[in-house]
Amino acid sequence: ALLIAYASIDILASLDPPEPRASTRRRFVAWVDRYLLPNSELPCNGLDLYAARCAVVHTAGSQSHLERHGEARRIVYALGHSSAEELHSSIKTLGNPSRDIAVHVEAVLNAFERSVWLFRSAILQDATLRDRVHRNSSRFFPGVSFGAGFSILDIRMA
Repeated sequence: ALLIAYASIDILASLDPPEPRASTRRRFVAWVDRYLLPNSELPCNGLDLYAARCAVVHTAGSQSHLERHGEARRIVYALGHSSAEELHSSIKTLGNPSRDIAVHVEAVLNAFERSVWLFRSAILQDATLRDRVHRNSSRFFPGVSFGAGFSILDIRMA
């Protein structure tokens, strides 16, 4: 689920880049800072989440180049009935609390779900954003028809 959430953020961020030729990292961090973090209780920043995304997408783990080089903190995930608080206590005892952040997977997924709705709402309210998203979404599977009425994020763009 994390892999899909992080890949989806990459896709959504490509629809609204901070500048036309922004790197994947810059797009991801800008989108997370704008739509995901302000409405979450995640104890991290956009670069921490980007490093987590790199770790999950590229190694199915928790360590990334950014984390190893001290540019971002490592997100350590609590799963199931475990709590982020219990994991944080373990990090304080056994790990490196200045480098490791305890986050429950569900907290990331819930924040992602809310961010998608906020992005969709912003698209509906802002004609300039809507035009940019429409223009940038035109590169998705060019020449393939998804059927009448289909459009990105279920928004009809005339």
